Amino acid sequence: MVLISSCNKAVNSLTVSEGNDQVGQLLHDWQEAHGGLEHWRSLQIFSFRKTYALYTADGDIESEVEQWHRYDMKEGVDISIRQDINGDKIRLRSDLSSFDKYVNDVKVVSAAALKSSILAGHYVAQLPFNINTEKAIITYEGLDTFNQAAVHVLKCDFNQANHSAGDSEDIWWHYIDLSTNLSQGYMVKHADHHSLITNDTFESVNGFTLISERRSYRCTPSRERLYLRATYMYDKYDVR
Repeated sequence: MVLISSCNKAVNSLTVSEGNDQVGQLLHDWQEAHGGLEHWRSLQIFSFRKTYALYTADGDIESEVEQWHRYDMKEGVDISIRQDINGDKIRLRSDLSSFDKYVNDVKVVSAAALKSSILAGHYVAQLPFNINTEKAIITYEGLDTFNQAAVHVLKCDFNQANHSAGDSEDIWWHYIDLSTNLSQGYMVKHADHHSLITNDTFESVNGFTLISERRSYRCTPSRERLYLRATYMYDKYDVR
């Protein structure tokens, strides 16, 4: 278990463009630490169980959810998310162009309203193998301290890169361990709030180092944690 502590501000700031060799090497080392980009691209199936709890600012449990995620990557991407709610079997399905919701195997409505959450889950599930394929301006922001570890900081700015309606306007700061090149976590600037995510434990599966537990906090722009927003557990991985 990685201990969680308060985070210091960057002690060495350097901004470089996406094509800079330093950024490219850091991306490569980060991806290699988690299993390698070529290995990832060879996968046909990536699935796991995701169990999470959401909390209010007062610390009360808002909801608890168990989901089964499956990404079929043999031909394009076919996403399936399953969960039970009040005895009903719910399934969300998407190929990244359509978004459908099924209740007890009956299609009831387009899940277009859930598009953002499905795409966000897809984005997080692929990290860090999708970093240099997404529409973002990537800059290196130097060294910092995060989770009691020295880290590199990569900023991924979707706000500057995207201008089409519906595109993400989030800004991400990824914290990459200086010694292991594993992801210690990230901060995200959303339209109306900031979130701070810590990667607490990892699991080795078929040559990949994958997230096992993480926590999400509401935070200030300076990364001061306000309250625990969510806890996540990932297991039952099928990676092949």
